[in-house]
Amino acid sequence: VHMVAQHEHLIGLMCANGHGSDLAVAPFGGRERRLPTNPLAVGIPTRRDWPIVLDMTTSMTSGGALREYRNRNEPAPDGSIVDGHGRATTDVEDYYNEPLGAMLPLGFPLVGHKGTGLAVVIDILSGALSGAGCSQVDPPESGNALFLAILDIRAFRELDDFHDEVDRFIDFLKSSQPMEGFSEVMLPGEKSHRIRVEREAQGMMVDDTAWGQISTMAEELGVDLPTAQ
Repeated sequence: VHMVAQHEHLIGLMCANGHGSDLAVAPFGGRERRLPTNPLAVGIPTRRDWPIVLDMTTSMTSGGALREYRNRNEPAPDGSIVDGHGRATTDVEDYYNEPLGAMLPLGFPLVGHKGTGLAVVIDILSGALSGAGCSQVDPPESGNALFLAILDIRAFRELDDFHDEVDRFIDFLKSSQPMEGFSEVMLPGEKSHRIRVEREAQGMMVDDTAWGQISTMAEELGVDLPTAQ
């Protein structure tokens, strides 16, 4: 959707499930894995040097984040996972070890039903509507099913009017005085744009475990890697 939002007249909306091949999240009120992290992404063009990009999972953490915590021997955030008995834990190994733990739905514990609700709707839009299948145990195939919608803003209103409205809205949101501990109000896509610019100029940090895994895979595939610094 980020690429879609590079076009000044297009809005992209996409969500995905995993058929059940990557069950990771317990539904609200449950303790066993029944849902993938079922991400939702929306890209909206702006007149700034960054588009509005919402890219989120419907769980309190993500598979990629848990792998990073594991590689770095760091604890998972409080309230993000449970062990195989449904007990709160910050030990990432409790998620991976038998009996398998689970991620918790977005908003847990206060509004975890909303995270589960989003995940259920995404699973149905992606899996049932496409015919690829909703999440299940032992799915007939693995991979991701997608729901993708592209909206042409010009079919709804004048393009300049749309961008005028979005500009005003962005200015209004960012005019809020920051809360203690924050330097400014940042909108979806703004931080990731800054990080991308920084990494393109300075490179990015990769932990030793991840680099070792990448190097092993590259060697198996005969791919030359740049030297890590």
